Amino acid sequence: MLKAVGLDLDNTLYDQDQFEIPAFRKISRIVSSEYNIPKLVYFKNLVELYKTGQKSRSFDKAFQMIKELPQDWEKFITSKVLPAYRDNKPILSLYDGVREFIEYLKSKGLILVLITNGNVDIQNYKIDALGIRKYFDRVYISDSYNPPARKPDTRMFLDFLRDFNLKSKECMYIGDSENDSSSETLGIKFLPFNQNFDEIIEYLKGYIN
Repeated sequence: MLKAVGLDLDNTLYDQDQFEIPAFRKISRIVSSEYNIPKLVYFKNLVELYKTGQKSRSFDKAFQMIKELPQDWEKFITSKVLPAYRDNKPILSLYDGVREFIEYLKSKGLILVLITNGNVDIQNYKIDALGIRKYFDRVYISDSYNPPARKPDTRMFLDFLRDFNLKSKECMYIGDSENDSSSETLGIKFLPFNQNFDEIIEYLKGYIN
């Protein structure tokens, strides 16, 4: 019998573009002003890298698509770019049907947790901006661990099982990426997110007593 459901955050409960695109615009202005490169070109490079899943050191890569990195780049990233990214606070909204879906899960008496990769302050901002913290029995954020436990690392899933004294077969995890499916290495069934919450509810009914 299903006792608990874990949910991913970015691109599962809301469209992550709502956060990233404003941040990229802000950072592009800062980089362009500091190094006199075309703001729009740098912005388009960031978006292209983001859309193609090249998120590691994307600020560097976007610059290198224009010219070589300057000698003071690392200091600039640390002192200007990363703080600007983390201070980004756009208005966020849930995908249609998300709130009703979460309320359905809660109405069935299920334990509900959020398991998300990301910076602690940024992810907490998103959770509160979306107004969903009240629905979750616990929130697990990868970067609260030392070292960070970003999926496909399974430490957050292990804590989920231990904190609620659950067996893996009693749990399910819903997310949007291949990294999210790492839950299955612990026996927690992974359900790919498809934005059709009515379909997901129908599927879950087979597991809910």
